[in-house]
Amino acid sequence: MEINGKKSICHLFLILMLLICFQLHSKAQENESYKEIPVGVILDMGSLVGKSVHSCITMALSDFYTVNSHYKTRILLHDRNTHGEPLHALPAAFDLLEKTKVQAIIGLDSTPEAKFLAVLGDEARIVILSLSPAPSFNKYPYFLQIAHDETTQFKGVAAMTEFFGWKDLIVICEDTDNGREVATFMANTFREKRISITYSSLVPTSASNELVQEELQRLSTMQTNVFVLHTSPSLASLLFLNAKDLRMMDGGYKWIITSKTMNFMNLMDGEVMESMQGVVGFKSYIPQSRDLEEFTLKWRKEYPLMEVKDMNAYAIWAHDAVSALAMAVEKQVLKSKSATNGSIQRDTTLLNQILRISFHGLGGTFQFRNGRITTQVLEVINVIGKREQRVGFWTTDDAFTKNIGKPNSFLDPCLEAIVWPGGTRTNPTHRVLQTRSKILRIGVPLQPRLGRVFQVTYDAQTNLMDISGYCGDVFQAAFSALSREVAFQFIAFTNNGEVGTLDYNHLIDRVQAGEFDVAIGDISITANRSQYVDFTLPYTDLGLGIVSRNADTSMWIFMKPLSSELWVVSACFFILLGFVIWIFEHRMNEDFQGSPGQQIGTTFWFAFSTLVYAHSKLSNLCLSFPQLKQPSESSIWYLC
Repeated sequence: MEINGKKSICHLFLILMLLICFQLHSKAQENESYKEIPVGVILDMGSLVGKSVHSCITMALSDFYTVNSHYKTRILLHDRNTHGEPLHALPAAFDLLEKTKVQAIIGLDSTPEAKFLAVLGDEARIVILSLSPAPSFNKYPYFLQIAHDETTQFKGVAAMTEFFGWKDLIVICEDTDNGREVATFMANTFREKRISITYSSLVPTSASNELVQEELQRLSTMQTNVFVLHTSPSLASLLFLNAKDLRMMDGGYKWIITSKTMNFMNLMDGEVMESMQGVVGFKSYIPQSRDLEEFTLKWRKEYPLMEVKDMNAYAIWAHDAVSALAMAVEKQVLKSKSATNGSIQRDTTLLNQILRISFHGLGGTFQFRNGRITTQVLEVINVIGKREQRVGFWTTDDAFTKNIGKPNSFLDPCLEAIVWPGGTRTNPTHRVLQTRSKILRIGVPLQPRLGRVFQVTYDAQTNLMDISGYCGDVFQAAFSALSREVAFQFIAFTNNGEVGTLDYNHLIDRVQAGEFDVAIGDISITANRSQYVDFTLPYTDLGLGIVSRNADTSMWIFMKPLSSELWVVSACFFILLGFVIWIFEHRMNEDFQGSPGQQIGTTFWFAFSTLVYAHSKLSNLCLSFPQLKQPSESSIWYLC
């Protein structure tokens, strides 16, 4: 019995060892069958956005290959840190291409970086997955944008402006190439809704506190009280902190911010949130799902030291993008026979595969259209206290709604009640600010130079002034066309107090110095004056012209177009021409023979007649090279 027991134990031990060896062998074979596909990641690893994006990419690959363990490919990430400098992105990309032979690059959340690598991606024929929301990258087929197009929301801003009945607004953007491009997009979008942009303010990205205060003070003096802000979160924080100090976050003001700031509200501190009370913004919509909740909990456990605890849209888009890339790589390797030594052919095949990918990810439906992920819905957020209060949604159908998928009721408003700056829930009109607005000071020259174009009536005792004439009528019509009443005051302009010795250059100087806000009158637009002040578009033709009666009836009036010296020179050339022709023709041409008087007359007649008609006797009267074989014959010359 003991011997049989020992044999059974030995058999079990051998079976266990065989199973372990089989598992190890299978695992080794499985590992050997993987093809590692190098993929580059270029991010600012020191920023909160860069950290969250990189962590989500890493977790996404781990979760993806855990679920799809049968895949024959594995993406191997190669990280590069830009340290917040966009210029570092290009050498990092070159390094990834030359040393690691990457097949795709992920990252690039800033527009300057994206512009550098968009060109590089087309030249190297590798897929670039960019987090940049900027427009105007459609001409680069290898440059795929996984962030929503930032220009889509401008239609939502225009729809909100129209919804509340605002007729004009002020746009604040960054003083960059992208900022100026975005300002143009906004202007075109608002123009379709007949909304006027009173002023477009371009603020440098690294603006100082003093510069921001100066710009906001200038904006506060304008009649418009609706502001649309499209800047980075850091610049937006500085603007709102100073706006609160200048009492521009009080009642009567309206602030609308775009997703460029709203998507990163979870990164802002309490002081900034307090200064943004009543702000309304558009935010990229990420639908809530069980998968997103589970991934967020797992992410918090994996990275407990992360400064932020909430996922942002960029991290979720990066998660879905790397999952799509893993699917495309697997399909490409299975279809491509040229996949050897762990690399795939850099061709349109990988690009085509990823463009065909469509699945439901953490951020919703993931599918490329025209080289980027499209969005159909944006959240409308109201900043109240220390939280973001959703007041509704805006869809690309140009409609607001409280709930996705549910039609609006005629009795129910499209949006929840919005708390505006100052704590009011009503939509304040521009009249609230009218009492705080300064009176527009308009400089008027008392004695204009062109009485019929511009006339001024001035009463020195009452200091009242009235303007008329063409310039005055244009001014009155322009002000009457405004959507609001603007208080203005005419101020008489004299040169050192002496009427009649007006110097319009001095009037321009006083406008530049701030003594006058505006100057009207028969003022000519010159290059020198345009360097100091802005002129309206000219509303007359090319300037002044004087029409007078021509009293000259002389028969020699036809000689007026040319000077006397030119007439003399022309006559001398005609005489010289006739003399040259006579030298060559009088020996053999009978027309140039006869008495001296006849020869002179024929010569002059031929020279001057060339002005009015072409001669037909080209054989005798035209110049050409002489024939070498028959020197005795008459030579042929061409004077054409």
